[in-house]
Amino acid sequence: MRFLIPLIALTATAFAADAAVLADGKTVATLTVPDGWQAIAKADTTLVPPSKTPHIQVRAVAGTVEESVAKAAALIVDQVKDFKIVTTTDVTLGKIPAKRLIGTGTEADDGDPAKAEVTVFAVAGRTILVISHGEGNGAAERRADLDVILATAR
Repeated sequence: MRFLIPLIALTATAFAADAAVLADGKTVATLTVPDGWQAIAKADTTLVPPSKTPHIQVRAVAGTVEESVAKAAALIVDQVKDFKIVTTTDVTLGKIPAKRLIGTGTEADDGDPAKAEVTVFAVAGRTILVISHGEGNGAAERRADLDVILATAR
């Protein structure tokens, strides 16, 4: 029930703006974010921090969904080091099939223990990798909210 309440709150919220997902400085996909969320495009990474936690990076990556899942730890090492996958599940974001990897590691910036969720899907001919991570349970607590945003990918 914990995840149902944020989902209802988010879906009742007005969507505010489109957020670009960049690769080589060019928009390759777009997400729509709700009021209260920020989207900051930097290099090839779009940051979408809700209330500053958890940390969320959205990036276009080379290869297929399956290839990106296989090398997820290497693709997120700039955010989470030593990523160990605990569970892998198939999920659907709106009509978009995706893979979700849930695991642990250490934060790249300060070495603190981290919980991380990596969601990988394809849209607009590109593979998109989303990293949601932090020291606590923020990734799990915001999963339903983030899934609503990811379902807007185009």
